[in-house]
Amino acid sequence: MSGFFEEVTHGQIRDFMRRTDPRVEGAISRAWFQAFLDGHLVPRDGVDTEAGAGRIMDISSLIEAMIQHGVHKVTDNGNSMRAAQYRKLWPKTVVQPNEYASRFDHVLLVDTTVELAALVACGNAVLYTNPASCQDNVPVPTREDGAPLTRYVAFFQDGAKNKNRSVEDCCDTFAPDEVGLVTAEGLHLPIQHGPILRDHGVDIPGSRDDDWYALGVGWFDNAQPGFGVSGLRYGNPRYGSASRGSMVIPVS
Repeated sequence: MSGFFEEVTHGQIRDFMRRTDPRVEGAISRAWFQAFLDGHLVPRDGVDTEAGAGRIMDISSLIEAMIQHGVHKVTDNGNSMRAAQYRKLWPKTVVQPNEYASRFDHVLLVDTTVELAALVACGNAVLYTNPASCQDNVPVPTREDGAPLTRYVAFFQDGAKNKNRSVEDCCDTFAPDEVGLVTAEGLHLPIQHGPILRDHGVDIPGSRDDDWYALGVGWFDNAQPGFGVSGLRYGNPRYGSASRGSMVIPVS
């Protein structure tokens, strides 16, 4: 069982029980609570109380992809970790919020303790832009106390529906609960979602380079994936803007 569950106190369990009482304003669903007790990592806010807990998604293959690409060797700012130890950090399953179904159906594991240069190396990517010079315009996901999350699970759409649309246009039409992927998230794609990048390039609308151009990552038929400037005001039939739900599942 992951550390997330080991840290749950009796007081938190009592609070969860109180929040499942339908007489309490803002109560979470009992299905959400049952999923939590069954060991699934669930959204912190227990959303969609009427519809239940949401779809349970197995993410074990993504964890193994991270390990196969050596992410465990460069995690914690390069301090390294054994594969078995790294595997235990992540849950085997997560619960997708109901309102994300058919909107954000891909899962992305994000480890922000890995330096960008190390992510590039793990994904064997060719750089056309220095990711360290890119600036994010999406707030970093945080804990309840405001501290930045170091690892989290995000639900995203891969940009296929946005091909041939400019990044600028996509950002203007994002839903209130939708944000563009940022550089670190985009650099996790070659590690976990190579087939997507073989099919089409992914614009990363949550970050910009020094000249305020959006970034993108693609692979296609090339030997290696590439990361660089994708564009902003012009669409590309081979690229589309990827986005995620603004709510993520905290891991650490």
